[in-house]
Amino acid sequence: MRELHRHGELPVYVVTILGVVVTDLLTGVIAGLVLALLLVLRRVVWASIEVQEPAATHTDDRDARPWHVVVEGALCFPSIPRLARRLGQVPAGAPVVVDLVTDYLDHAAYDHLSEWIERHERGGGHVRVDEVGSMGLLDRRAASSGGPGARRPGPVPRFLSPWAVWQAGHEATGGGHGHALDAGEEPDDPILTGLREYHRRAAGLVAPYLSDLADGQSPYALFLTCSDSRVVPNVLTSSGPGDLFTVRNVGNLAPVGTGADASVGASVEYALDALEVPTLVVCGHSGCGAMTAALHGTGGDGVLGRWLDGADESLARWRAGHPVAASAATRGASEVDQLAMVNVAVQLDRLARHPAVAGALEEGRVRLVGLYFDIATARMSVLDGDRFVPASRDRLGAGAAGTPGDPATAAFPAPDPV
Repeated sequence: MRELHRHGELPVYVVTILGVVVTDLLTGVIAGLVLALLLVLRRVVWASIEVQEPAATHTDDRDARPWHVVVEGALCFPSIPRLARRLGQVPAGAPVVVDLVTDYLDHAAYDHLSEWIERHERGGGHVRVDEVGSMGLLDRRAASSGGPGARRPGPVPRFLSPWAVWQAGHEATGGGHGHALDAGEEPDDPILTGLREYHRRAAGLVAPYLSDLADGQSPYALFLTCSDSRVVPNVLTSSGPGDLFTVRNVGNLAPVGTGADASVGASVEYALDALEVPTLVVCGHSGCGAMTAALHGTGGDGVLGRWLDGADESLARWRAGHPVAASAATRGASEVDQLAMVNVAVQLDRLARHPAVAGALEEGRVRLVGLYFDIATARMSVLDGDRFVPASRDRLGAGAAGTPGDPATAAFPAPDPV
């Protein structure tokens, strides 16, 4: 019953049951179908329109802060009267932010909203359209070519977009919809702006999943990757809360031997013993700064240089002609990228030598997976034996990452014989 109410389907069931009880089966079913069609039609053509006054404690501050007009859903001609009434609540000359979270915008609604923006700005006000939906209102206004019901690719969803694409005061690097600052307008802190966006758009959506995870986690994999800001594990794996136990460091290194940095080893042991993850992943990437420093010896004598000593084994095996490097070279990979791929294989070997991992491998409780992310093409590859292959393949053969025939470092080890 609660699920039906949450999804808005309870009235349909109530009308159907009452119709069957009061009249007959056919009449009750028809009444339920008619109500369902009406509800679907309402969802298709109905938009939620809300006007939010600026919240400030002082009058001067309030006058300087923008009003927010939040439009969500399908903005069509039946919603124009309500849209006009809501927009009429905004004082003339006030700064306004229009949060446009629409998945459909017909020509009549587009014209009305555009004309209101022009009138408001002629009256001394300032309007900023913060477009979260996929209708491309800003592009249509700029091109003046939006036809009735036109559907165009809009901005990339913000959880996939860098701040510079959509936040105010940041130069757009990817052709997004971030607005330029007016004279005297101070840029917001990008982290705080991102947090506000999370609470406005995402917190309510993700809350049910986090509620289920409040008492503990059971991730599928430990994901060891580089600290590089361009590598975003949850985006690359299409995963969400509770899926990945993520460990990040410079160069995705696994110094788990005696006397090595203890943080990676502690994370591995916790993942295996406490969380019982079935998969350990090492993910490298193209253009890695750590591999560049290791290759050219530019890490220095400080903490960074000492940390990069953990890449010495990878560098030595690359120079010795590691088969992963040879395979990458035939595809035109640069020396830095060859080393990054070899480093993935070597770190898998290191993990396999860790006592806890070795025991889990022997018992068949865990597998090791090597990944490589090419930033320029946004494509992921998976280690299969002595080469990286596209991650989109349906099946991958088992093979050694470093030593032929070593099942410990297979990307996808063959199942035990039955």
